[in-house]
Amino acid sequence: MADIIDLTPSEPATVSFTLNGAGPTLQNLWDAFDVSKYDVLDLELGIVNIGGTLGTVTIDLYTGMQIQTEDGWVQVKNVTTGVSIWGTGLAVGAYVLASQSLGFLRYIRWQVTTPLSAGQSVTFFIRGIGRTYAG
Repeated sequence: MADIIDLTPSEPATVSFTLNGAGPTLQNLWDAFDVSKYDVLDLELGIVNIGGTLGTVTIDLYTGMQIQTEDGWVQVKNVTTGVSIWGTGLAVGAYVLASQSLGFLRYIRWQVTTPLSAGQSVTFFIRGIGRTYAG
């Protein structure tokens, strides 16, 4: 059985900053997606636009067991390379597919890990298919 998954329900999501030195931006806890019923996730990350002087961006996926606090969230890494499942330094027009069957806890959410400065922004989407072996 397969279901459509959309981690950016306001598709596409735009993250922007008005202050210099802003750090990584995590998706809100209440927007974390419950993936507990899936055995395999096929997710596509698309970089639609990068505003300002920023040339590339890195977006990571995090997983956790609860959505009440920031405690206990860990980065989902590629089981082969040990880095972000989509890679790093993505430019405008990058569309990267990742199929992952290991390393997920109950919830997942995204993080823009490239620090953005004033006037910089990134617009992206994350969508895909969640599959389960049992019907």
